Parts: sequence; C-alpha cells; structure tokens
Amino acid sequence: MDILLRKIDNKIDKLCVRFQENKGYILTESDLKCAIYSELVKISILNKFTQTEDRDIFSNPVHTELSWYDENDKLNIIPDITILEPKNLSILHYKGRPGVKLPSKQCSFWGNAIVFELKFIRNKKGITPKTIHELQKDYLKVIRLIEIFSRHGSSNELFVFLIVFNKTNIVCNEFKDFMKDVDKNRRVRLLYKTGNAKFPSFNQHPN
Repeated sequence: MDILLRKIDNKIDKLCVRFQENKGYILTESDLKCAIYSELVKISILNKFTQTEDRDIFSNPVHTELSWYDENDKLNIIPDITILEPKNLSILHYKGRPGVKLPSKQCSFWGNAIVFELKFIRNKKGITPKTIHELQKDYLKVIRLIEIFSRHGSSNELFVFLIVFNKTNIVCNEFKDFMKDVDKNRRVRLLYKTGNAKFPSFNQHPN
C-alpha cells in the first residue's frame, strides 16, 4: 500500500499546481471531488476493471459517496471517496454470503481500503476557527471509521486522506495545531494545498 499512497500524494501535488495556475479550476467542494477522482483514476492500478466476488461482474477500485457502517450498524458514515479492492466487492449478496440480502446501499465490500475526506475553503478569510470546527467533525468521522474497523479485529488495513484545499493562503493559528494533532495518527494523512488567490483589499466595481 505504501507505493500507492506515494502515487496518490504525487497526484494531489500535481492537482495543486494546476489549481494554482488556473485558480478558477475548482469553485466548489464537488469540483474538488471530481478533480481528485480524475487524478486517482490516472494511477495505473486504479484505472482497471477487475473481477469482483460475483461471477462475470467487474468493477474499478475508486468510488464516491459509499456508505460505511457506524457503531450501531447503520450506514451513516459516508466518506467523499473510497478506494476498495474489487475482489472483495459484491453487488449481488452480503460479504461473501450468497443468498444473504444486500444492505440498502445495494453493494457489500470489505478488506483493505483507502478513504478520502475533502474540504474546500473558498472564502476570502481562508481557514478560520469556524473552519477548524468543521475539519474536526470530518476528522472525528474518519477516526470513528478507523476504530470500528479495528474493533472488528480485521487484519486488513484502512488508511485515510484528509485533504484540504484553500483558495487563499490565509490560515489561522488553530489550523497549525490541528495539523500537528492529525500528524500524530499514523493512519491519517492530512494534505493541505493552497491556490494562493489574493482578494483585493477594497471593493472594486467593473465599468
């Protein structure tokens, strides 16, 4: 998995360069999700359709808005992007148990996975204490997912990318503390990127 993680890092770096050169490229968080998805499927191991657990059914590894089970076995945890192993995916039955009904998401998957939680800050004040509160909620969500994964005693690996794109390069001091806290968790990698956009200091109306 280490090689794949490095390739993902590289793709996010390239996306940041494109964003800095074309500051209107990403306007919304949905734009960011689409842009990252587009970069991920350029990685050779992630752009192939391979056999799922279901006979004659193939899938790619990269998906968006897949639901994961929470502590109460409810499908309430929904990372922005999930990379899974198609061999451990079924769209016909539940977790390797033919005849058992699928959950409401109409697919079942298990095994190694990488999940992405994304945040795009587009306001001219950059990352504020309010933003930190939102980021902490996202971080708590993925920590819950990691803990649930561990409690099930799985020998499989789960890794998380917390990706923050900021239109400007303005950040509050609390963000630096947040980055340090996240850095302590070996299963979570926070990638912070900036478009370096600069807003005018006064209102200027076009002629």
